[in-house]
Amino acid sequence: MIEETMREIVRNKILKILEARLGKELAIEVEKKLSNEESARILKEYEKNRMLSEETYALIQSKYCFKDLTSTLFGIPSGIKVYPEITESMIGSGKSGIKGLRKHVRELGYSEDKFEEILNAVYLEIEKLARDPKYSELLATASLELGAYYLELDLKRAEDHLIGAYELRSSLNEQKMIKILDLLVKLCMVYTRTKKTEKAKIVFEKALGIMKELNESSIKTETTNALKELEKLLGKI
Repeated sequence: MIEETMREIVRNKILKILEARLGKELAIEVEKKLSNEESARILKEYEKNRMLSEETYALIQSKYCFKDLTSTLFGIPSGIKVYPEITESMIGSGKSGIKGLRKHVRELGYSEDKFEEILNAVYLEIEKLARDPKYSELLATASLELGAYYLELDLKRAEDHLIGAYELRSSLNEQKMIKILDLLVKLCMVYTRTKKTEKAKIVFEKALGIMKELNESSIKTETTNALKELEKLLGKI
């Protein structure tokens, strides 16, 4: 009886934690699938930090919520299937995002070239799908995430994808807009350090435009750090 009561107390705590991010219906569905170890880990992390990390939410969603490839990669569902013999086993595995796909492809014994091939194929399929405006958010989010991924690997690709996300920013929520701003600032700083002044100016103007849009929406505290970085760049460009 006491054991049952304790189990119910833990269950209710887990549900309350998950509801804040996933909503009541999905929280109930996920809680039923969690192992005792996972529930204990979630509760311990929450009690220690008063919140769950983004990594923990990503793991929960990728393992129990996402049912298709683009949800697993970008958090937005679609019917796209690319290299199913490789990608299908990633769904529900706990891996998510572009880095998760890279790890998954490596673990299956495929080369880095194959990973790039799959990633490019996914993006091309999203571009086709986005001819329908209802998939604009998916294309914008994919562009944003690819831009973030390539920022440390290939500046040309990073810029192309980030500019693509910028052009589709009306399809994105405020959190993703803030992410574009942060990434454009970082890209601008790289171009400034490497004396690519014209490129820096182009990226700076777009970052400044987003900053103004966000400030007009009264989102000031979350853009403070980006604003400071932009102000530093003013004297360099």
